[in-house]
Amino acid sequence: MQTIESNLAPVTYQGQFGEFTITTADRQGVVIYRTALMVAAISFGIGTIAVLGGAESIDRVTLLNLLTLLATTFAVALGIALANIHIYMVFLHRTLQIFWAIGCASAIAFSLYYRQPIGAIVYQTITFHA
Repeated sequence: MQTIESNLAPVTYQGQFGEFTITTADRQGVVIYRTALMVAAISFGIGTIAVLGGAESIDRVTLLNLLTLLATTFAVALGIALANIHIYMVFLHRTLQIFWAIGCASAIAFSLYYRQPIGAIVYQTITFHA
C-alpha cells in the first residue's frame, strides 16, 4: 500500500518534448488554479442568473452592488488562475494574461468614465441589448 508521502514525491515523466518533473509546488499550483476557476465560474453563474431574472425580489441598488462584487470576484479569481496555470506555450500564457489585464483596465476605465460601478454598466448593457 502506498503512503501519502510517496504520492507527493516529485515524479518524472517522459513527454513528447522531453522529461518533465511534477513537484509538490506544481500540485499546489494546480489546486490553486482549479479553485480560482471554480470561484470565477460560480461568480459568473450567479451574476448571469441575477441579470437574467433570478433576482427579481432584490431592489436595484442591491442588485447593482451584487453585480459589482461578482464582477470583481470573477476578475480577481481569473487573474489568480492565469497566474497559476501551467501553460507551457509561453506566448499563449502571456497573451491570455495580457487579455485579462486589458479587460480589467477596460472595466476600470468604463467605471470611471460613466461614474458608475461596473455592475451597473454590465446590467444596463445586457438589459439594453436583450
